[in-house]
Amino acid sequence: MESKQTDISVLIFKKLQETITPTELTVLEQWANSAPENRMLLDHILKEEQLITDVKSFDDLWRDSIGANRYKKMEQAVLSQISTPTRNLWRKWMSYAAIIAGIAICTGIWILNQRNLMKGEHAITAKTKDAKPEGNSAVLTLSDGREINLSTTQEGIIISDDILYGDSSAVLGNETESIKDRSDLKNYQLKLATPNGVSYRVTLADGTQVWLNAGSTLYYPVKFGDAERIVELQGEAYFDVTSKTNKRTKSKVPFIVKTNGQNVRVIGTQFNISAYEEDAETLTTLVEGKVAVGKSAVKGGTRKETILKPGQQSINNLANDILVKQVDVTPFIAWKDGLFYFKNTPFEEIMKQIARWYNVEVIYKKGIPKETFTGKMNRSLSLSSVLELLNVSNVRVHIEGKKLIVN
Repeated sequence: MESKQTDISVLIFKKLQETITPTELTVLEQWANSAPENRMLLDHILKEEQLITDVKSFDDLWRDSIGANRYKKMEQAVLSQISTPTRNLWRKWMSYAAIIAGIAICTGIWILNQRNLMKGEHAITAKTKDAKPEGNSAVLTLSDGREINLSTTQEGIIISDDILYGDSSAVLGNETESIKDRSDLKNYQLKLATPNGVSYRVTLADGTQVWLNAGSTLYYPVKFGDAERIVELQGEAYFDVTSKTNKRTKSKVPFIVKTNGQNVRVIGTQFNISAYEEDAETLTTLVEGKVAVGKSAVKGGTRKETILKPGQQSINNLANDILVKQVDVTPFIAWKDGLFYFKNTPFEEIMKQIARWYNVEVIYKKGIPKETFTGKMNRSLSLSSVLELLNVSNVRVHIEGKKLIVN
């Protein structure tokens, strides 16, 4: 059988990477279902926080010179299995501890990206109380200036005649009447703002869904007009735009996202825009459909537009022409699903994401490290857990209150 030719630890590693094929997944599920203890082990390993504990436990085993040699041998064995699977990899009575060891090594190699574990103590330490993702709420600001702290137990709001949570409960209660009585709803502007450590979703009046990342603000009307649909963004958001047709002209109603120095025009599509004020570049990443990206004209409107196809990303640095490149969209949209996802990501960019999510300030004592990282982590993890997985021998980072000190 094929399962007898494949090492289970490699399949679990591929499952964690989300690179497992349907055939391999079938093999893994057959193994897990063959015995209750197998299923318990698989569920145990796939729990991310438990996996971190396992990786850290095995990390402790090779801190000294003897452990370094042990790690080197195990690393070579695991890597050889991943690169060249053979018929002899399966062991009918494989030790469960050996499986976890294999996973710990694989995951450590995968997440830490060429980490040198043979050079002494851990690089990243916490000196004070650990940080968790912020628990503050998103804030909805009404046209009259009233601010509503949105429920932290809800994932988003829906804009219609009323403003509702996803479970259909009212956000404003009886105060909603003050909105419904207005005759010109398209001029009734709302603002949704997310503090650091909070993401939130809003379903606009036309059915368009917008996921707002931490430290971002979206301006939008209660109701769109028939000629065009315009929203303004500061920060980062993922858009799933609903196509809309003008009933009178039968033409498509464009959806326009305005950011600092850029306009994105769409008809119906999914895309991500990262336009934080502190970043030098605005990134627009197209998942599906088609968008036209253009620089904002000085007196309004849009200059020459660049058309993006799925899998393309535009880079607007506000000085030169808009550049376009082909990308793997996953790292740029994973935040929407509650993940940090790094793929050869520079250290500085990783620290920016961590700073926004955990509401901390990053201070570089000796310049910005040149390391890059590949891997993914759940954004619900504590800060120390995230730093542990990014632990590299050439970089030292420690937590001091609300600051990350990089030496």
